[in-house]
Amino acid sequence: MLGLSPEILGKSGDLDRLTKQGKAIRKAVREGAIAHLSLDESALRAQLATARRQRDRIQANMRSFKVDEQYASHQQEADELSAFIQRLNDEALALQRRLRELDEALRDEVVASEGSELNARLARVYGEIGLVLPDVVSRRYDEVAAFHESVVRNRRSFLEQELHAVRSRLAAIDSERGGLDQSRAQVMQILEETVALDTFMSMQRDLAKQEANIADLERRLEDANSISTISDTVKLRTAELIASVRTEMNERDDKLDESISLFSELGAEIYTDREASLLVSLTPKGILGITPNISGDASVGVRSVETFMLDIVCEIAAIKAGRAPRVLVHDSHLFDAIDGRQVASCLNIGARLAEQHGFQYIVTVNSDFLETVEAQSDGAFDSGRYILDTRLKDEDDEGGLFGFRFG
Repeated sequence: MLGLSPEILGKSGDLDRLTKQGKAIRKAVREGAIAHLSLDESALRAQLATARRQRDRIQANMRSFKVDEQYASHQQEADELSAFIQRLNDEALALQRRLRELDEALRDEVVASEGSELNARLARVYGEIGLVLPDVVSRRYDEVAAFHESVVRNRRSFLEQELHAVRSRLAAIDSERGGLDQSRAQVMQILEETVALDTFMSMQRDLAKQEANIADLERRLEDANSISTISDTVKLRTAELIASVRTEMNERDDKLDESISLFSELGAEIYTDREASLLVSLTPKGILGITPNISGDASVGVRSVETFMLDIVCEIAAIKAGRAPRVLVHDSHLFDAIDGRQVASCLNIGARLAEQHGFQYIVTVNSDFLETVEAQSDGAFDSGRYILDTRLKDEDDEGGLFGFRFG
């Protein structure tokens, strides 16, 4: 209304809305109202890096493996080979114990075979003590020794045969176990180089979940970055707005001077002991600050006069800029706290400037209030020239405003 560009000044509203939106979003995120959003960009970046690394590991595993539709049968074959090898190991362990027992038995038989010399030793003993061994005893002893030697030979032969059989079986077990180990190694290599179809499908599902998780983290990081850049955007736009408004003020300096001067003149006309100033400043947020000021105490009446003067100044400036209708309306409430002399001055100013600048100044007041103003101002204001012929009354049913009555 003071003649400055509405497009430039209006940007402060856009900037204020952006600032409020940023604050509202941050508050909602901090209070958990928007669960999927987070303002901790560093934590989101760490989660995203971990998720991408896991995704890459799954992809690498899938590339290195081949799908084997016979994977289950190969695994069963490997289990069967392992079980058979285990049985061979158990059998070989038992045969090793049997081999040790046969070796000990053979050593005992060798000692027992030395009993053939018993007869000679026995005769020598008898001779040493001066006795002669009877022929019958000697003959019977020889027969027993011969029989015992035969038994020993037979047992030794049996033990040697069994020992040979055990060693042969151990050799066979070693050979068979080596072949089974080789077969199992081949099967295990197949299992290591391939995966089952269901395992591969499971890996694909895991990869899809990880891709979805990565996409969600990327979106959340982008949102957090957008929220974080709101402050930077606000600062940048604020600086641009301040520069634009300051340039506009410098270019429209003459129009501002007219309004400021008019405000001071009106203040001097209403108050003889006060100074009036219209303060036009630029706030740190790029908003054009307009502050009407009358020196002295800031009573309700003084603030009402400030409002009256500002309305008059804005109306005249806006009319000159072609931005206002040629009408200004004040209700009596504006003048309630103003002294009668100042009210008379305000009404005289409104009437004079309305005629001078071609606008209609309307004041709605009660007739008794108007009489009080005229009495207190010693006739400084003559209402007779301005009162409209239309009268509003409520004494009877014909009173009211446009047919409406107010109780």
